[in-house]
Amino acid sequence: MTSKDSGEATGTPGRRIFASLTTVDPIALGDSVRRLLDAGVDGIHVDIADGHFVPFVTFGPRLAEALRRITSCHLEVHLLVDDPEPYLSVLMNCGVDRISFHVEATRYPWRVLSALRQSRVEVGVAINAVTPLVTLEMLGRDVDFVLALATDHTVNGDHALPGSTDRMRRLRAALPQSVRVEVDGGVTSENVARFVAAGADDIVIGRALVDSSDWGATVGRVRSLMQAV
Repeated sequence: MTSKDSGEATGTPGRRIFASLTTVDPIALGDSVRRLLDAGVDGIHVDIADGHFVPFVTFGPRLAEALRRITSCHLEVHLLVDDPEPYLSVLMNCGVDRISFHVEATRYPWRVLSALRQSRVEVGVAINAVTPLVTLEMLGRDVDFVLALATDHTVNGDHALPGSTDRMRRLRAALPQSVRVEVDGGVTSENVARFVAAGADDIVIGRALVDSSDWGATVGRVRSLMQAV
């Protein structure tokens, strides 16, 4: 399944499920992407991590390019890198739909935002779980979405930090309704409804999906919980 329509046709308007590839077996990456789309996710979430901004390395821009060749689904890139600017040109030209960069990762976030605005991608700013929300005061109204981390950066799939849903509620209240809010980190079927009720439009789910025995059933359960809010 490669069409963007595959996820949107089954999802609640305005609410989407993105599957993170960080915990997928890299040996079976292409097959896993197809399985995730067949399971009903709305899009694929690619973490590009440099081993400096976060203590591990994941993928590079070439993966985003390769994924675009095999699928037309919603494809988003989350830059977990110390200096996002060198990554922008190739990502803006390889067909991804959304790019987010961390406000903590650059001294010149307006410059990064302005560079991204030269393309047709949706522009997002990401914020770590313990970064004060006031940091978004100057940027939050000029992006298409805010990606809020609910865990500290780890490849091990830690649980969402205490107070994450309250933080989500405060973030949603501080932003215009036109700015989407996405939550990433520790999202499970046990807490997804609370995140949505607090204001999340999009969710990123990784280990809770990939480690389940039936990906389709897990996506279906998560979607029904999101719809019920």
